[in-house]
Amino acid sequence: MGSGKGKSRRTQTVTAAGAESGAAVLEGVWEKFLIAQKLTGKTLTGYYLNLPLPGDCALTILEAEKLVQEFFQDLVTIGAVFLPNNQKVEDFSLQIKIGGRQEEALFLRNVQNGKEYVLKARPRTWLNAYAELWNGEMRDFLYFLSAGLKALA
Repeated sequence: MGSGKGKSRRTQTVTAAGAESGAAVLEGVWEKFLIAQKLTGKTLTGYYLNLPLPGDCALTILEAEKLVQEFFQDLVTIGAVFLPNNQKVEDFSLQIKIGGRQEEALFLRNVQNGKEYVLKARPRTWLNAYAELWNGEMRDFLYFLSAGLKALA
């Protein structure tokens, strides 16, 4: 997927110790990671897909799903997200599909029990060339991710 920088930088980071048995999202861990890696101000698409700015970034559904799945994996690997009940990243998938209001939505799915949770409506409007790795919208996303993980446990 694109530049693959996420994978190599994940290996440079030590996972936080003392994971709780329940789901948790620690936004401060993500923020500290970005500062340590000198990634503040970098965009999601620039980091994960190596797309230059400025410019339009109309991601396909498949590209957007791959981007958020790798982002989710990074969050877990660096210790910013603790998964519930000893589950692994592979136990969850992030999918974009048509939601209840006949519009696209980003779903978090527990592949073990088949339960789904809507994380964000119209995710491809958020996943554009200007979506930063850390801003208010990212804080909102991490909040919804935490709620989704708890709901799917």
